[in-house]
Amino acid sequence: MSGLPLRGLLIDIDGVLRIGDRPIPGAGEAMDALRRRGVPFRLLTNVTRKSRAVEAERLRRLGIHVAPDEIYTASSVTAAYLRRLGAPACWLLLEGSGVEEFAGIPLTDESPQYVVLGDLGDDFPVMLLHRAFRALLNGARLIAVQRNPSWTAEDGLPRLDVGAWCAALEYASGQQALVMGKPALTAYQLPAEEMGIPCPQLAMVSDDPDVDLAGARQAGLRTIFVRTTSLPRRRMPSAGEFDYVVDSIAGLPALWDSIGWPAGPR
Repeated sequence: MSGLPLRGLLIDIDGVLRIGDRPIPGAGEAMDALRRRGVPFRLLTNVTRKSRAVEAERLRRLGIHVAPDEIYTASSVTAAYLRRLGAPACWLLLEGSGVEEFAGIPLTDESPQYVVLGDLGDDFPVMLLHRAFRALLNGARLIAVQRNPSWTAEDGLPRLDVGAWCAALEYASGQQALVMGKPALTAYQLPAEEMGIPCPQLAMVSDDPDVDLAGARQAGLRTIFVRTTSLPRRRMPSAGEFDYVVDSIAGLPALWDSIGWPAGPR
């Protein structure tokens, strides 16, 4: 563990604050307790099709109160990265309110500089992959909003995620995608820079050892494993794969009291 004091938190959403449309017991109270302690935090999720505003409203309905600008989605991280590049012309393969995050970036499928591969859900036609492949052959650069291989839908059935489509385009084009969402370094570095807190003084809070916590460790963050989840794809990590553990998000404020930088009245 780093000798630097912890000054803030990045917190996953799915499996930590909620599972689908069910809040984790005590999640709202835990977030309120962190606020009372003055703990800087941002929510960091690989959601692509929902905007930060929509995700904040969804959490509010579950009794978890956060502002849209306290949330980083894979789409908002990607958009921020593109703006740093000078907002080049992009072909955005994404549906839903997540498209709103790309406001001000030129979006076109005519000679794009970047093909930005997001999630089109069940409406991802093969012909669109063919067109994206040809754009890459013509010189466009491939960006993957995130690279999860699969996800479990609300009907409980697994579905291919962005990472599966990305692997097909990489294999066919010979190009390695720039990945934006967790576990890519950019996903952790952008919120750290916005918060003004170096990565070694942040901790990632998640129930996902293979994506969230592994990426956080690579980025220099400390890790807090949340043990309770009903998501079938999760595995129990070994003790060496995380720095701290809590049984659920409800235990996070008490843990902060023992490991975090004193940050105001309780």
